[in-house]
Amino acid sequence: MQDETNASFKQAEHIIPKAIGGMYTLPKGMVSDAVNHEFSEFEEHVIHNYPMIVLPRSLFGPRGRRKHTKRGNVTLMTGPDTNQPELGYMIEGKPYSIHQVIASFDAEGNIIGKFGVILPENAGYTDDSSANIKRFAQNILSLPRCFRIIRMDNEAILNRLIVGYEKDQLYLGVHSSLAKEDAISKGEMLLNFLERILHDDLQPKHHGECVHSKHQVTVYKTYNFSFPSVYRFCAKIAFNALARVLADDRIYRAEYDAIRHAISTGENIEKFVQLILAEDYKKQIPAIITWLNLGQHCHYVLFFRREDRLVASVSFYGGALMANVSIGEITGTTDMLDSNGYICDWEHDREGQLSDFLHKLVEQSETEGMTGKNVANT
Repeated sequence: MQDETNASFKQAEHIIPKAIGGMYTLPKGMVSDAVNHEFSEFEEHVIHNYPMIVLPRSLFGPRGRRKHTKRGNVTLMTGPDTNQPELGYMIEGKPYSIHQVIASFDAEGNIIGKFGVILPENAGYTDDSSANIKRFAQNILSLPRCFRIIRMDNEAILNRLIVGYEKDQLYLGVHSSLAKEDAISKGEMLLNFLERILHDDLQPKHHGECVHSKHQVTVYKTYNFSFPSVYRFCAKIAFNALARVLADDRIYRAEYDAIRHAISTGENIEKFVQLILAEDYKKQIPAIITWLNLGQHCHYVLFFRREDRLVASVSFYGGALMANVSIGEITGTTDMLDSNGYICDWEHDREGQLSDFLHKLVEQSETEGMTGKNVANT
């Protein structure tokens, strides 16, 4: 997918993105480094912004490329037994609160009632509530007053303000209707209130209370994504799978020029990709996925013929994202594609052509027939 004679081909393109469990790559020389880099931009955009990939990936995996676990961005969330919002983040589908103070305001913008301080578990705090609040105040007041504003369109935070910190960053949780200047002004007011506590102008035992973070929450997050990027993501992986299945120069045929161009540039990409709605999922999922005993959240690309065109059915995370990709016109024999495709069963560390999975299934059945044992369970 690169015509320049001086192009670099040092990197190998993953057939299924490594970030969602892909293990194998196309042979070097099929995709240039420049094109690979361009592809990675819309690929990462989808992986980190499209909910149908972001959510199952955060809940089920796979884990990040490095040995440490990737932490989600700080956002607003509420617990199941309370309507009180708080700032926190997700790791492997589990929510964690950050250090924060929550206060309520009256119509004139004055703090009313008690404020609440939420302290993360295992953060080294004692049972002395007043000492904990003062320690919290010292830490949060030592940070530069540069707020990252997190908004939430929920009445629960309409007259509330949350100021928290994680590492060296201050976060400000507010209702979506509050203007930026007003939000920052109230954030400054709340920090000044804490500063008075720190200097004993106010007694924390009379005005504040500490609670520890909760573990069951509802997360409020706004995702900004590009549908053309989602289309290119699906089409690129379908084309990668086709290149692996064909494994020869047929991938460079003229009938595939149109989709190659659409993937590379994004032009008219919507003409090649049709997303499958969630309610149609059960109608579309092939029985062979169950026969092969694949992981519940596997990815696959299956090829089939629709009139005179070759079509790829792609699925990610067991159908969380599904699409049909029109690859190109069929001009010659496609027998080898009739029962083929590409499967990434990342939960069981298996990846390869559908024909290879079927071959192993036949071998297993024959072995079981001869031995009378269930090979899969031995």
